[in-house]
Amino acid sequence: MSCANYVDRLRHKHADCLSLVWQENSRYLLYDSGKYGYQKSNWRDYFRSTRAHNTVEVDGYNSSRQKRDAYGSAIQHVGTCDGGWLLVGRVSHARLKMTHQRVVYYRPGVGVEVLDIIRNDQPQRLRDFRWWWHIGPDTTPLELSPVGARFEDASDQQRLTLQVESTLERAPRACSHHGQREPRLAGWYSPGYLEAQPSQAVSFHFQAQEPRFAVVSRWGLGEQDAQTAVLRIEQGKLQVASEALYQALSELLEHGFI
Repeated sequence: MSCANYVDRLRHKHADCLSLVWQENSRYLLYDSGKYGYQKSNWRDYFRSTRAHNTVEVDGYNSSRQKRDAYGSAIQHVGTCDGGWLLVGRVSHARLKMTHQRVVYYRPGVGVEVLDIIRNDQPQRLRDFRWWWHIGPDTTPLELSPVGARFEDASDQQRLTLQVESTLERAPRACSHHGQREPRLAGWYSPGYLEAQPSQAVSFHFQAQEPRFAVVSRWGLGEQDAQTAVLRIEQGKLQVASEALYQALSELLEHGFI
């Protein structure tokens, strides 16, 4: 799994804050959509956008790319924990009126569990939070619902599963995107300079007014067994099955969250 996108250089800002890429056995499972090119166009705008990356889009806006909003590294923690890798990053988006903390727990050969904690600084109004995931040009969804999805790679029938849980009472709206042009570009991959091809993406659209909430996106190889989950949300509360992971997160997350 690559975590290069956790780091923003001080003089060069992207709209991909806390995006992640997952690679297993030299094969991409969660993709970066690519660079595309440097010529001004709608295509360039798309590939630089928040929705072209594996992260959270707020109210339909990109995260800021202005140099004055650059923040250096967002990484809070990287290390091994109970047979897996634990990565934690946090970004405060002043222009979006929210703070995003992302926990990634990766177990080689098993999957990636992603915990996103959102602090909403405008709880007086209903806001839109959309999780974007890019699964690549050769993958198709077998099933998609508000609680997750199942995918299959056309080249070798490799199965990939996703389970989604949140502390919100409202269920998300799940959408599939593949070569979408209207109402805006979505579900594209750039394999080379000024090249764009349709690629599978999914989004989970939550509406929230709560000042703080969490979403767990649990990615697994093959068919997931719920009993192997480490991060779960049950009855609106975050549950951590691993004692070592619980102790590590207790020091990194906001007080009282677990």
